[in-house]
Amino acid sequence: MFPQPNEIANLVLSPGSTERPLLLSQLHGAEVWCKRNLRVDDPAGSLRTNALKPDLVVLVSENDGWWNTAVPNPRAKVNELCRIRDAMIVQSGDDSRPPTGGRVLLFYPHESLCDGAAWQSSNGYFDQWNIPPWDTWFWYAKTPEGRDVLYSWVPAEFVELASVGVSVNPEECLVWLG
Repeated sequence: MFPQPNEIANLVLSPGSTERPLLLSQLHGAEVWCKRNLRVDDPAGSLRTNALKPDLVVLVSENDGWWNTAVPNPRAKVNELCRIRDAMIVQSGDDSRPPTGGRVLLFYPHESLCDGAAWQSSNGYFDQWNIPPWDTWFWYAKTPEGRDVLYSWVPAEFVELASVGVSVNPEECLVWLG
C-alpha cells in the first residue's frame, strides 16, 4: 500500500538525476524523526519541533501563520531543516527505528487560499495556511511547469487524518504523490 523510498525518488526526480542520494537521505531522516516524535493524540503539535521551525513559516500563534514568500531560496531552507534534523537524530544516538509506512504529500505554497478547512478537518495536522508540519518536510523543488512544491512525509498514523484535510482543500494545494 505504501510506496518504497526508491519508488518515491522515481516519482519526484527526473531520470538520471544526481540528487537521488540526497533525496533518499532526507526522506529517511523525515521518516525516522516522525516515527520517533509523533504523538497520535497531538496531530497539531507533535511534528512541529521548535528547534526545526524554518524561516519559511511565520507564526502568529500556534496554528496561525503564513508561508514566508520573502525567503529567496526555499529549497536551501528545507535542506537546512533536514541537516539540523539529521544532526539531532545522530546526537540522540538512535536512528534505527524502522519506519512503518506512510505517504508523500505535495504542498503548493503559492496556491493556498488559507481558508482553514484542512486545518479544522485534520485536527490541526495542517495549519490554517494548509502547511504540513515542518518536521515532515524533506524536499523542495519547482515542477516542470514552474510551480513551487514542498514534499513532506506523512506517517502511516496520520495518513487518514491528512487525507480528510486533503479532501476538503478546494484549491488543491495539497495533493498526494502518485
